[in-house]
Amino acid sequence: MTLVKTFILASLAIAVAALADTAIDEVRTAGPKDNVEISNVKGRIEVEGWDRNEVRVTGNLGKNVERLEFERDGDDTEIRVVIPSNGWRVGDSNLVIRLPFGNEVRVECVSGSIEAKGIKADIELETVNGSVRATDCEGEIDAQSTSGSVKVLQCKGDVKAETISGSVEVEGDFGEVEASSTSGSVRVRTVRDEVRARSISGSVEVEGVAPREIEFQSNSGSVSYLGGLAPNAKLRASTHSGSVKLRLPADVSARVHAQTFSGSINNQLSNAEEERPSRGPGATLNTKLGDGSADIEASAFSGGVTLSIK
Repeated sequence: MTLVKTFILASLAIAVAALADTAIDEVRTAGPKDNVEISNVKGRIEVEGWDRNEVRVTGNLGKNVERLEFERDGDDTEIRVVIPSNGWRVGDSNLVIRLPFGNEVRVECVSGSIEAKGIKADIELETVNGSVRATDCEGEIDAQSTSGSVKVLQCKGDVKAETISGSVEVEGDFGEVEASSTSGSVRVRTVRDEVRARSISGSVEVEGVAPREIEFQSNSGSVSYLGGLAPNAKLRASTHSGSVKLRLPADVSARVHAQTFSGSINNQLSNAEEERPSRGPGATLNTKLGDGSADIEASAFSGGVTLSIK
């Protein structure tokens, strides 16, 4: 009986060990300009640049995970968490990956968060259910989530940041930015060239230096801009339900057309006043500021428009 009990306990211990998390620490050589692809079904992925010509993966594989694939073929490195084909429930696999600064990176996750730090090359970050965060990165940045917040902070380059359910925050030194959320706020600062920002349900805030093209809108939420305009720039701001606020330099040069269906227009940039129809709601404003080189259009269906000095 004692032998039987011992055998049973030993078997259970082996089974439990097989289901437990597995620590990983693996290294492969890498070139300074390689392409790295990383995928994980469930768990956290953290990617960080460093000054070594090698890729190192640490962390743990969750229970029931089959293995970690970590291979290099020419200039391509693939890191993939492999799960069983029989559909067993798997635990979280948490990966910490360090790679050369110049490596381009693509990261995919189904259920889990992604964080990238110090990547000095183009990156793509995409998760279905979880947050995405990029910090201190340089290059073209594509960050997307279906359900979760997206943040691109202290970065340089061009950015595309999108989520369906969650907020979007983009802050750094950018040439071109495209930022959007279906259900959540969008905040972008600081843009030098071109920005498109939108939200279906949430506020939109944009800050620029002197961009040449600015387009931002919300169906249900206020929109605002703070910054200058490049010569011949185009600014388009609109909301269906909310206010429009534009804070511009006192010496801005632009032709302004503003209109509301149900709301007033507060113009602090010139002596021009809003015009109202003899019957019905709404207001319009047409004015020229300076030499009128830029073009500004602002509209609010249910809300007001304010033009003020920054």
